[in-house]
Parts: sequence; structure tokens; C-alpha cells
Amino acid sequence: MAPLEPFERVYVSSKEFLNSTHNAQGCTFCHNGDGKATDMKKAHEGIIRSPDEKPDVCAQCHADIVNRFKTSLHMTASGMKQPLKERWNPDKTGDGPKELGGIFKGHCYSCHASCGDCHVNRPKGPAKGGLLAGHTFLKTPPEDMTCGICHSARAGDEFYGQNPGAPADTHVRLSGMVCLGCHKRENALHGTGTPLRDRYDNPLLPDCKECHKDVLQGNTTVEQHAIHGDRLQCNVCHSVIAKNCKNCHLEYKEEDGKITARFYKIDHSFMAFKIGRNYRNDRPYEYVVVRHAPTTPDLASAYGPNMMTGFNTVPTWKYAAPHNVQRLTPQNRSCDSCHGNAALFLRKEDIVPNELKANSRVIVEKIPQKTGREAGRK
Repeated sequence: MAPLEPFERVYVSSKEFLNSTHNAQGCTFCHNGDGKATDMKKAHEGIIRSPDEKPDVCAQCHADIVNRFKTSLHMTASGMKQPLKERWNPDKTGDGPKELGGIFKGHCYSCHASCGDCHVNRPKGPAKGGLLAGHTFLKTPPEDMTCGICHSARAGDEFYGQNPGAPADTHVRLSGMVCLGCHKRENALHGTGTPLRDRYDNPLLPDCKECHKDVLQGNTTVEQHAIHGDRLQCNVCHSVIAKNCKNCHLEYKEEDGKITARFYKIDHSFMAFKIGRNYRNDRPYEYVVVRHAPTTPDLASAYGPNMMTGFNTVPTWKYAAPHNVQRLTPQNRSCDSCHGNAALFLRKEDIVPNELKANSRVIVEKIPQKTGREAGRK
């Protein structure tokens, strides 16, 4: 995606917007400022760059959506904060500049999304902002400039086949499906009104069986679906190698006792496909796909010692649903492509020593034995 020219970031060039309902109240309705002033400096006094900073400006017309969105994962970024909170030293979970609240807000929260980040402009964090279409409000955001930017590191690159050695997801490769093909429920994107711990906590999460009803009803011609049932997450057989992140080091600059800048350094990622034990009580599976999250014991060590005294309470190899689904994969070529193949499973030797205890629930101690049977694929 080509970077925007400076003028393209702010130039209200769309006739559609100028004649639209969203412009009926004038610029100051959303952005503040003095609409009667003739001097540019005075006209821009008190201006708000993003109306999302103005309490409930969107709610004046879209109250139901805004109220639900306040507790959504896109707004709260709880999916990142919750596992950090569980790992964090309980004496350092406040909102101080060197406590979890302040650290999270200064680093991780830049990845949250507001109404405008999808429907008016490109996301401020990874895309550095810029209008999508001359300030026109788009009911359905263009995925390449919104979803694909924020979720590119893993989901986006996987889906479109941008990772080395991994093909595009079969849904986009064969049928041209887009993100909203699966993530089509409005409540799933805007929130249900109930705070969620992470994306898998959402009851409206897409489910493969919604479209592949033959598997659910037992009418499939593939014998393995009947044999394995709910013991395996679908991705165990139908995903391939995916990107894993090692760590994200949170660091800062300080002058005269005050933090003047916060930044992070990311370790190199790596490609891998690993099957682990299911540790989530809200999933029925015995085996699931897992991948390494960008977390290690020294993630926040720049802020002081013992920042994550509860590090071992949450696995670093976490439940995953890679967006690279394939009908045929290396592990489902035959029964024994998976059974007896230790390389596919998360073992102790795959984990660095200081993360072994955190992943004790995920490690596969006993690899499923070989069967001597061919898979009944058609």
C-alpha cells in the first residue's frame, strides 16, 4: 500500500461527504473550533483532530452501536491487557507511569481502534492515519486500508499468503472471500455490550461448522471428521505454518524524572506449526493449534525488576486460529502424517527453559501413536 501524500491525509475532497448527512451540522459539530472566525488561528482554537476524543459525538446518532463499542475488544484492547494483568506483579497494576495501567496505555493501547479508525480514516497507529476517501463515511470499511493494516502481522499476511512457505487461505484463494465473509456479524465487530477477556470469549466468533454443516451432521465423506469429532480444533488438520512472535521489549526515555517517550523493540518472528494441549475451559478440544505470543519474562524489565511475578500463570504458546486454512495439508495427507510425527507437536525441547513452567498445560508429553492406516481423504 502506497503512503499517502501529506495533503491526502486531511484534504476534504469528496463531494459525497459535502452533500452527506455527516456534514449537515458543519465541521465544528464534530471537531470543535470557531466556525464564525475569519482568522485561521482563531478558527482552529480548541479543535479536535479526532472526534472520537469528544465524548459520545458519534452516539448522538448511533447510540446503540457506540454504547456496545465501548466494551468491545477493538476499543478496550482487553485481549492484550488481560493476559498481561494475569502475569503482572499485583503491587504494580495501578495507573502510574511505571505501573501496568500507565505502561499499557503508553505502549499497547496505541493499537486500539475507534469509530473513525475504520469508517473515516486509516488507523492512526500502524498506518499513521489519513482519510480513506476524502472524509466520506464508509459503512463497510475497505479491508486493505483498515482490517488488513492492524491485523497484517499475522491474520492478514496469513490470509493473503504473504508469509514465506505458506499459501493464501483457501477461502480467498479459491473463492475470493474477504474478512467480512466470516466476520460478518455486526455485534462481533462493534461489541456485544459485555466486556470480553479476549476474542475467543466472544459468543459471536465465526465457526467453521456454520458453513460446513456436512461435518457437523456427519454426512461428510471424510472419515477423519467422524473419528476425531470435537477432540481436534479444525485448524489442527486444516492450517499450515504460521508466524510466531518471540518478544516485544517495552522501553522508554526519561528526563528529569519524567517519561518523555515510550517505544518498543520487537524480536524476530519465526514460522512454525505446532499442536498443543487445549488449556481453555471454553473449548471442547483435546488438541489445538498453538503459537508463541510476543511475551517473555523480561518484556517489561526496563521498568524495573519483578514486573511479571505471575508470568507462569499464562502460557506463552497460546491457543490460535491461523487464517491460512487449507483443505489438504501436510498433516492430513495420511493418518500417520500426524500420528507419531513428534515434530508437529509442542514438546519440552521446543520451549526455552524459562518458559517451561508457563506452558506446562500446553506441552504434549505423549505423542499419539502411529496407526498404520491411510487417511480417507477425497
